[in-house]
Amino acid sequence: MDSEKLEQIKVRSWMIRNYPSEEKYLIHVANEGTGSAKRGMDMKALGLKAGFPDLFLFIPKAQYCGLAIEMKKKKGGKVSIKQNEWIKRLNENYLAIVANGYEEAIENIIKYLNNHNFII
Repeated sequence: MDSEKLEQIKVRSWMIRNYPSEEKYLIHVANEGTGSAKRGMDMKALGLKAGFPDLFLFIPKAQYCGLAIEMKKKKGGKVSIKQNEWIKRLNENYLAIVANGYEEAIENIIKYLNNHNFII
């Protein structure tokens, strides 16, 4: 399992322990580029979009309709052009961020759930 997935698993585990009632609203978007060509075609037909963030917290807070998190490994993770396009678009109504490692993701989830102001 690659380190980006491990970082995301740590976020989910933390959420289950610390925010059990909100955890059910933290959804992983299965957007990985793994599997067969048939699976890829099926996923695209079902509406999968390249670059969409890895995690989405479906809880509105302050001026945001939800929190989208593009997970990256702690060091060396690169944001693609399509990921940047999604982040820019989502930031029109949601808070969309890139988290380099699980600590950064957790820090932003806490801020978001406590209605801190974010500057995008």
